Amino acid sequence: MFVNEGATLAIPSNQFPVRFGADSSGKNTYRGEFGRITAFPRPLSELELTSLTSSSPNETTSLQGAQSTLISLDGANQQRRRLDNGYLEFKNSKDWRIDRGFTIEGWIKPDSISGRIFDKITPGGSNGFLLDMQGKKLRLIAGNEIYFSSTTIEPGVWTHVAAIFNPQTGKISLFQNGKRVAGNNPSPISQTKSAITQNYLLTRYQLACQQRSQFPAHFNGGIFTVAPEFAFYATDPRGRGWTPDYRFYGPSYWWQNTRFLYQLHLAEGNYDLMDSFYEFYFRHIPLFQAKAKAYYNAKGIFMNETLSIFGTPGMGDFGWGQKEYSEPYTRNIWQQALEFGSIALDRYDYTGDEAFLKKTIHWCDLALQFYDTRFRKDIHGKMIINPSHAVETYWNGVTNDTPSIAGLNEITHRLLSLPTKFTTQEQRDNWRRIANAIPALPKKKNADGLIVPDVAESYSPERFNYEAPDLYTVYPFRLYGLQRNQLDIEEARRAWRGMVVPGHYCWYQTGVFAARLGLSEGAKEDILFRTSPSLNLKVTQSNPQRSFRFPGFYSSPHDWCPDYDGAGNMANTLQEMLLQPAPENKILLLPAWPTEWDVKFKLYAPGKTLIECEVQKGKISKLEITPRSRGRDLIIPPNFRK
Repeated sequence: MFVNEGATLAIPSNQFPVRFGADSSGKNTYRGEFGRITAFPRPLSELELTSLTSSSPNETTSLQGAQSTLISLDGANQQRRRLDNGYLEFKNSKDWRIDRGFTIEGWIKPDSISGRIFDKITPGGSNGFLLDMQGKKLRLIAGNEIYFSSTTIEPGVWTHVAAIFNPQTGKISLFQNGKRVAGNNPSPISQTKSAITQNYLLTRYQLACQQRSQFPAHFNGGIFTVAPEFAFYATDPRGRGWTPDYRFYGPSYWWQNTRFLYQLHLAEGNYDLMDSFYEFYFRHIPLFQAKAKAYYNAKGIFMNETLSIFGTPGMGDFGWGQKEYSEPYTRNIWQQALEFGSIALDRYDYTGDEAFLKKTIHWCDLALQFYDTRFRKDIHGKMIINPSHAVETYWNGVTNDTPSIAGLNEITHRLLSLPTKFTTQEQRDNWRRIANAIPALPKKKNADGLIVPDVAESYSPERFNYEAPDLYTVYPFRLYGLQRNQLDIEEARRAWRGMVVPGHYCWYQTGVFAARLGLSEGAKEDILFRTSPSLNLKVTQSNPQRSFRFPGFYSSPHDWCPDYDGAGNMANTLQEMLLQPAPENKILLLPAWPTEWDVKFKLYAPGKTLIECEVQKGKISKLEITPRSRGRDLIIPPNFRK
């Protein structure tokens, strides 16, 4: 795959106003005084910034493009105003196109060393920017970019701060008292070559280096894990004597992360790179059956989220002295075996390997059997999936979680769609019985009164992580999607637009959701983030701007380094933007590809189909399909035709 995106770094726009003194949810409040604060929907020159820095906290500005200026002549008055409103907000700033650049500057006199200075972003997300204080240092987040100042900030002292983003150069700068104290330094070379092509090819290379062994590759560093002082996340390793063999999240395979490292090989035709992945789970079927029986007195297989190389959970995850798997984030997540079954059925669709299909049917049979025997039925014969989590995000009061219901629907449907020569009448009758026992897909009305998928039939609203379990109906399971008419795709598109935390790195699935829903702008935005220079940086307070020498290493705010689930996720999203399987053996070509990006690719589709395609200036300039008979199954958007 060779892409010409003709773009540099992007920071996505959003509908939040520019807010001073609190985040977009009204939390993380700033304590102290503001002087003049000004927002410009354009990048200022350093000369313009110098003129602002040399003024006093109480002076206004007459620079062109100042959207709004607030002046505090009296700290007490300013404090009263901030307490009345909870924050200060610039009018009309909801409509800012952040990707066209911005400057925000102002004077602050903080009482403490924490709290938002300014904010236009989803809390915990990467769809905007913020400036706050973290341990006497200024922290700037701009999209996926995170920077800490090289200087400190003192409470009770007037300090001038400014942040500038120039989309033409991709340059981000943080200033303190007129001095640039953090930011990136994109080279002219990085602005002219395709970052997308480089990241995609280097991801393929790194995965090929480590995926032909007996065991699957690890998402948290792979075989290239680096020393803790350069990669640490969550737990600071300094002074602990940890060696380069240490990796956060330990040696276990975390299912949600591991799958991203392997799904991309289907479209690439690199099926041999998937062998250790499939065989690792297949060979542990007897153990998974024993766990289902021992923990839950159920039949079938229980495949928990975290597994050692022996198929057992690490004791830290299982829980010392516990009688069942007890890791708090993942203890009641059940759909992992259904997800694996879906990926295994995908391999059969691509290769037609009947021996592999036989093992896959056995796996899926056991995955369904677990649900059938683990959970009781209501008076109508419907499963009551409880206790349950909606993945790692909703833990309390969850009944009939959407990921489980989506997985049960997909697996029963796909098994029943197989040629009858591969199945028995008894199996098909059993699958129909289970399909009839699946609870209805949970839905709700959003704030506009429109129907969207919900995360479960019932649940407490407390969130413990950042996932979107309602959109598991899109990925990893294909209930909503293009050319899939059983469900209204607009319901899922509304849910995508309403995602609480639309992240653009590591295991966040924002981009692949967008691609499967035909939202090319959303998928494009995700790819630009995932291939931006910031993901080659590991930024910490003690190590503000250290880049990995190898440009294919991904950083992450959640995972260890290099981060391979993020790399695999990027590749999966790109492939889904170019090719997707559709019902009735159809193939979607360019279902979510932005017309302004040129591309040349060779990818596989189900049915042993190879597609070679070139797109130039928004039109297909070359298209070859092998075998040629599959051309009649290709669905091409009209706008890409000549």
